[in-house]
Amino acid sequence: MKTFRKLALALMVTYGFAGFSGFAASRDTLRIATYNLLNFPGSDPASRIPYFRTVVQTMKPDILVVQEMLSQSGVTSFLNEVMNQFQPGAYDAVTFHDGPDTDNSMFFRTDKVTSVDANYLPTSPRHIAEYIVNPAGTSEQLRIYSIHFKAGQTDTLARLTEATYLRNYLNNLPTGSQFIILGDYNIYRSDEPAFQKFLADEGNNNGRVRDPLNAVGVWNNYTFRFIHTQSTRVRSFGGGATGGLDDRFDMILPSYSLDDNMILSSYTAYGNDGNHYNDSINRLPNAAVPDSVANALHYAADHIPVFADFYFGGITDVSATEFGPATYILEQNFPNPFNPSTVISYTIPTGQLVSLKIYDVLGREVATLVQGEQRAGTHAVVWDAAQYSSGTYFYRLQSGAFVGAKRLVLIK
Repeated sequence: MKTFRKLALALMVTYGFAGFSGFAASRDTLRIATYNLLNFPGSDPASRIPYFRTVVQTMKPDILVVQEMLSQSGVTSFLNEVMNQFQPGAYDAVTFHDGPDTDNSMFFRTDKVTSVDANYLPTSPRHIAEYIVNPAGTSEQLRIYSIHFKAGQTDTLARLTEATYLRNYLNNLPTGSQFIILGDYNIYRSDEPAFQKFLADEGNNNGRVRDPLNAVGVWNNYTFRFIHTQSTRVRSFGGGATGGLDDRFDMILPSYSLDDNMILSSYTAYGNDGNHYNDSINRLPNAAVPDSVANALHYAADHIPVFADFYFGGITDVSATEFGPATYILEQNFPNPFNPSTVISYTIPTGQLVSLKIYDVLGREVATLVQGEQRAGTHAVVWDAAQYSSGTYFYRLQSGAFVGAKRLVLIK
């Protein structure tokens, strides 16, 4: 058997705008976010809307799923005064579903999502929302499950009941269905039964998900300070929890069928720089976001959003072509007029940053090949794969809004 030791990637970088937008539209990502809005609209929505506006406009989600929405008027207000404030008509929203307690809702860019369906699972104390979306320009279908589990450290059995209901529902989906579970889990540790129910290897694994951060332990302690999402505050005002950031309640857990779609490095607890454990998120300095965003997160709600980017549009297999005794060059990534077996071609504006990274099948970054601004011309980048195991990997190429990815197979 031949040994694949090095992978050479040739990049043709042409500065200028011609053709760039066409590539970006055909191969793009979806930024999916979850955000507990703290009983929106509440008694004084006008005071919080400007803060939500700052958070959303800087986070730039394509799909925003929220918890603790109270009414259709709240959905309409958030859609018009937050999501569409700077670009009218860019977003639409799912019609409000009035369940037994606070509810879920979803906002989405109409140019990134072509169709939406909504269903609701009758769990207690709150219904679980099922949103079915089709990323624009693809034939793929994504199911999004928004949860807000029972709160309290002593309510583990209630959360297990909710998780079991959802896991059983997901097990009945067609094999290979793509889905994510997101929202406010109210879970304190990785070994809690509800969390393990989602991750468990069972006889039917259609409904199994993974923790993309693989965070094992008791989360409400300093070790996990970078992934905490509640609370943004240390003093009481306007409702919500206090005590500073010390809990990982808000999460995005993908199905195994999304292994090649989720961009692990994009997973973000927005505004958490790891330096605000048991502290308010707007105590300066905040290294993760500008001061205005830190203040907005503090005053808008007692949770911060979590987002991740997902690639849709058919990552296709490529073969490797032998080039010398131990060097292999990928076949073309995108249609271009250059040598189709050796060149990846893309067009970017002058001064644009370029990122080229390798990921394994679990979405974990294993190598950074390019990270920075590149001059015009052809660049040969070599990945020394000798230290990596045989298996499937994929590379992700990004320049501004343009994102492309492709699978490759390493055989030793």
